[in-house]
Amino acid sequence: MRKVTIDSVREHPETQQCVVILKDEQNQQIIIWIGKAEAWAIAGGLNEVEPPRPLSAQLILNLLQATHFELVEVRIQALKKEIFYAVLKIRSGKETQEVDARPSDALALAVLARCPIYATEEVMAQCTGFPEGKLNRPISTFTVIDRDAMLKEQEERMAAHLKMATALPQIEAQLHKQEQQQVRQAMIEDWKKSRGTPET
Repeated sequence: MRKVTIDSVREHPETQQCVVILKDEQNQQIIIWIGKAEAWAIAGGLNEVEPPRPLSAQLILNLLQATHFELVEVRIQALKKEIFYAVLKIRSGKETQEVDARPSDALALAVLARCPIYATEEVMAQCTGFPEGKLNRPISTFTVIDRDAMLKEQEERMAAHLKMATALPQIEAQLHKQEQQQVRQAMIEDWKKSRGTPET
């Protein structure tokens, strides 16, 4: 096993594809594709930016703590057919268990719980030149999701929510008007049917 740390979380500005980059003490990299939500969760933990509401990783960690389990370590266990597999090692008293997990979820938990991250020697060997050689764009074109980027994203989301809230009365009024028109049209159709269709 080799101890690794999260070097950075990055997002491509055009495709919004995200990766997390892990490094060992010799600076060998593991580059893992992850979803946008998971990327921002990991970056938020690294940069100590709290989301407006608890994300999935925080919920899982809260559940572990509520049931008196401790997250001991996270392992990047295997790489099979270009898919990474991770394991959570959790402990309650003297009892230790291992739980399979997606690397993105495992790393988000590791950041929040501040527990060590490891990778197997097999994974490290397989990651020589992978998957950077398979990226559509050079890793240098991916932007680091840092604290400033996260705060800016939060501000933009809050502005979008405020704009939506401001527009809600107008949207509701428009929907009410449409409903009234539909009811009026239905009443007209019922009236026509009640009178019958004249013969020609």
